[in-house]
Amino acid sequence: MTDITVARRVLEARFGHSGFLCGQLEAVEAALDGRDVLVVMPTGSGKSLCYQLPAVMQPGYTLVISPLIALMKDQVDQMRAKGVAAATVHSGLTAGERHEVARQLREDRLDVLLVAPERFRSPRFLELLQQHRPNRLVVDEAHCISQWGHDFRPDYRRIGAVATELGRPPISALTATATPDVRHDIAAQLELRQPTEVLTGFDRPNLSFAVMPADTRIDKLELTVRQLADCSGTRLVYAASRRSVEELCANLRKRLPKLSTEAYHAGLADGQRAAIQDRFMAGGIDVLVATNAFGMGVDKPDIRLVMHFDMPGSLEAYYQEAGRAGRDGKPARCVLLRHGGDHFVQRFFLDNSNPPPDLLRRLHRVLRSGRDDTEAQLRVPIAALAVQLGLDKEGALRTALRMLQLHDLLQLEGDSVLLQGTLPAELPIDLAACRDKRRRDEQRLTKMLDYTRSSVGCRPGRIRRYFLGAPGEDCGQCDLCTTTAVPELPSEGALARIRTVLECVRRLDLRFGPHRIVQILTGSRSAEILERGLDRQHGYGAFRGESAGAVRELVQWLAQHELLLLEPFQSRTGVQGHVVGITASAADLLEGKVVPKLPPLPSAGARSSRDTKTRGTTGDAVEAERIDRELQSALRGYRARWARDNSLPPYMLFSNQSLDQMAADPPSSREEFLAIKGLGEKKWEAFGADLLRWLRGWREQPRSATVSAPEESDRGARRQV
Repeated sequence: MTDITVARRVLEARFGHSGFLCGQLEAVEAALDGRDVLVVMPTGSGKSLCYQLPAVMQPGYTLVISPLIALMKDQVDQMRAKGVAAATVHSGLTAGERHEVARQLREDRLDVLLVAPERFRSPRFLELLQQHRPNRLVVDEAHCISQWGHDFRPDYRRIGAVATELGRPPISALTATATPDVRHDIAAQLELRQPTEVLTGFDRPNLSFAVMPADTRIDKLELTVRQLADCSGTRLVYAASRRSVEELCANLRKRLPKLSTEAYHAGLADGQRAAIQDRFMAGGIDVLVATNAFGMGVDKPDIRLVMHFDMPGSLEAYYQEAGRAGRDGKPARCVLLRHGGDHFVQRFFLDNSNPPPDLLRRLHRVLRSGRDDTEAQLRVPIAALAVQLGLDKEGALRTALRMLQLHDLLQLEGDSVLLQGTLPAELPIDLAACRDKRRRDEQRLTKMLDYTRSSVGCRPGRIRRYFLGAPGEDCGQCDLCTTTAVPELPSEGALARIRTVLECVRRLDLRFGPHRIVQILTGSRSAEILERGLDRQHGYGAFRGESAGAVRELVQWLAQHELLLLEPFQSRTGVQGHVVGITASAADLLEGKVVPKLPPLPSAGARSSRDTKTRGTTGDAVEAERIDRELQSALRGYRARWARDNSLPPYMLFSNQSLDQMAADPPSSREEFLAIKGLGEKKWEAFGADLLRWLRGWREQPRSATVSAPEESDRGARRQV
């Protein structure tokens, strides 16, 4: 009798299933053969069986590394209900409970032992495992091992070394979402030996995907109310922050009083979160509004609608959350609202989680200089550090402090830093790795933005291409598949517009970002354009009279249709962005070799408000690609120094919105200064002339030799959240 024949019998007798789901048989067979396995399956599609079934069939026990205590407890309960001898060791157990698990391990009475990666910090626990080695090591949520992954945890990095200490048993790595780069990094970090890769779950024909534009927050609320009201069954709504969750939940209770609506986020007490999750799983909640704190390990099969009120920061996060819909195989919808402000929110989160190298260096110097007594402990308020470093926000500073804490250089206690001893002379953080992580985070956010902005193709096809590298067939039911116009040969007028943009970009290939290209095409008279002689560039003013937004939409449209490409860009200070080039298809078009069939072009817009000197008067947020990130950072420093010199809060000089507008279009005259929202006559008298002198001096500073100037990139922006 073969192992697979036995496996089928055990599957039915012990687990109650008459057959394997997609991918399970391949993974189980590889595990029974003693091979390494890398499994990518959505939660709810049977990943756990890929290690539980072999664990029951083989002698010894399987050691499973899992990130959440609540998830481990649920898995242990489920396995015990199926007759699997399972246990877990975590910080919530009493000493007696831990001793009982150790006794079961010594007596060879366990099939599966689940632990958190932090458990390997204990020498006593490692010694116990070395005395009773597992027959297989399973890494659940394996994307956490990779700095490429969207939920990186440093303790996962030690797993490879732990595997070596335990005699290198066969390894299974499991995750719900992993791009080719993440899968490669997982395999490298765990030193997987010719692993069997099982990739499933990206074809979900019961799910329909859609992106709905919402110009304002009110529009977002109206769309959400309408979608929730039109849906029957359980609904799950994701928002980006605790505040957004609370506000949205309160509004929905008023607008949809017949629906039971609850909020879920990490700011709630543990007991309250557990009670809400239990009610949701039992069907006692119609609408759950949650941050990304809700979801890992949640397997409710009958969710009919997953809605994203705010855009997440990556396609990994989006697909994992959206994929919680329709796990019972019945029709369900995944709806994402597109609002320009969401980009700023995610940029804010990205900036906070990626402190710039300069901040890390300055923080290290400040902490070292404050240690005049190497014996005594020193407690420093984080707010005081922020003032000393000239920061008006603490988010990136707190991340930097946590990075130093990982190297045992300090302890974070609430709103204070506890220092003991002298810090090393050299900063013990790999700044190149920090820059790489920032670049990868930027790329993930760009891919998420591309998904929301797509006007052609297929939504699931884009997701499949992102994770697997191959789009597959169009789904036929997403918003793009059902609304995209049939491609046709462009008219002479449309072809002339396309050629104008492509020729302009070809002559400046990979030198400038989309914002600068738009400035050239619309005939901008800004100082940056004139000083660089870009008013003599081919295509300058070709679309004069059209709005910058309309021309920007045309550039984005050409990128979506693979005639323009956006390459990642990094300035000398580590600021990330994109530069624009042409593709091989665009070169063929310009040379007259081929004219591709395309959907209709975006329509030309009206005269730009910026060309009529009314910029900033609308009060709208500045679009991210227009903002010079390096200038934005410098303006923050200018504002912080003024605040210190005058003993006033930074916002008294100018707001973040005014700062973003100046970083997008630096004023060079009194009139342009006054045209910026929030900068009136009194502020001109107080500091206007000084600010213009400072801006001129900043522009005259030498720039990196890698590009002609730091503003030659597609830069995002932070916004006060």
